[in-house]
Amino acid sequence: MASDNIMVVGLNGTLGHNLEQLYEENNIGNKKSKYFFYLSRNMVLDMTDKSRGSHIIKLHLTMEKLNKYKYNNMMEKEEWQESTKQLNALVKKGSLHT
Repeated sequence: MASDNIMVVGLNGTLGHNLEQLYEENNIGNKKSKYFFYLSRNMVLDMTDKSRGSHIIKLHLTMEKLNKYKYNNMMEKEEWQESTKQLNALVKKGSLHT
């Protein structure tokens, strides 16, 4: 079950829920459908492929819709810089491995 909270205009439910539905509905017939099957299964969205059978086409997504989510949910610059400093400190301390 998808546990994300990514809401994109035009989708019913979260992005993860929609990818999960694609995974459940997908039939593996060729290399391309197999590719999208495994991406969906792992809750990964391929934003680069706009051909028939792709996530973008099946979910009726546009870059405008995805960017609207992205920019509505971006961290403020200062918050991002502080998070980066904290992660770097953890890496240097050895608490987090890269």
